[in-house]
Amino acid sequence: MIFGGRSQEDETVVAMLASAIRRDISFGVLRPDEKLKIEALRQSYGGSNHSMRETLRMLAAEGLVEATSQRGFRVTSATQEDLQDILMMRLETEKLGLSRALERGDVAWEARVVAALHALNRAAAAVVANPDDVTALEWDEACRAVSETLL
Repeated sequence: MIFGGRSQEDETVVAMLASAIRRDISFGVLRPDEKLKIEALRQSYGGSNHSMRETLRMLAAEGLVEATSQRGFRVTSATQEDLQDILMMRLETEKLGLSRALERGDVAWEARVVAALHALNRAAAAVVANPDDVTALEWDEACRAVSETLL
């Protein structure tokens, strides 16, 4: 094959890197407007130049990172008004999504919700017992999984 697509291993590495960087942006380790240099990120998080660029592109698509032509990447900065708009939209959207899920959810959906909540409780207990980066990342992913499953 002349033009090979990304392998499953590449996708896994990018997903892991994105999760770790997403967490560090969420927790303020990477600050708003901070320039994200690929080499420094690789030293902190691992991965190749290619996987780190792909990770930053993915985070840019999510709005967590800004890509500037010929200038690289930086953590997105939000004003107080931006945060209020985001919160209002998220609350309204998730309220509608949860309402529709409750109306249409079947036993299989309920089972997935119970399983996701169980995994979150386990992750919360693990992070209390051992608050390191790995368990914090597992807790963060469990939180995301509950929201995704509910909606």
